[in-house]
Amino acid sequence: MKSKKDYSILRQPISEENISRISELIVLRAIKTHCGHNHKFDKLYKGLLCDMFDKKKDNFSFSDAYDLVQDVNIFLLRHMGRLVDEVLYFDKKGFPITICKACYKIVDHYVWIQTRDSKIYCELDEAIEYNTVPEVYFDTEEAYENVEKLIKAMDLSSGEEETLRLLYNKVGAKEIAEKLDLCFQTIYLRRKRIQNKYLKSINN
Repeated sequence: MKSKKDYSILRQPISEENISRISELIVLRAIKTHCGHNHKFDKLYKGLLCDMFDKKKDNFSFSDAYDLVQDVNIFLLRHMGRLVDEVLYFDKKGFPITICKACYKIVDHYVWIQTRDSKIYCELDEAIEYNTVPEVYFDTEEAYENVEKLIKAMDLSSGEEETLRLLYNKVGAKEIAEKLDLCFQTIYLRRKRIQNKYLKSINN
């Protein structure tokens, strides 16, 4: 049986069969680079390892690190069939940014949020206002269909789907609450339910 940390899968094209494992390994590697500097990231790293080994156990509860895996997974959906070391674009200094490096940027942005102003936590209102989900551009019909297929598989309620689509349109939590005439806590709970349904749909 292969190890849960077998990185050889990162040399395979992204597919429905391996996208979850690729996302987990990319986030695991990204978090590991921050371990030793802040105990919070040591905890995230250990939590993600537990997620990867134990997620199929009954009544298993995912760690906070798996939120990052979800974000990376959704980003990779628009790159199905490609390799993670393929170049996406070049930065302002002319350095190539691969799909994998773009995923690292998602984790790095989370790290910045967690450590800014020497804080190692986010208040509830800050956490739900900050949307860690990467921008999704439906630049091809296939990319659009992949995302729509995933949303359908999640079997969201009408309220959850409305909230999800607003989040992906970069609408902040405060604006969502005002638009839907709901409180912050309701938006937060909806987001957690969406996350749980997302995990269930990709792990079936």
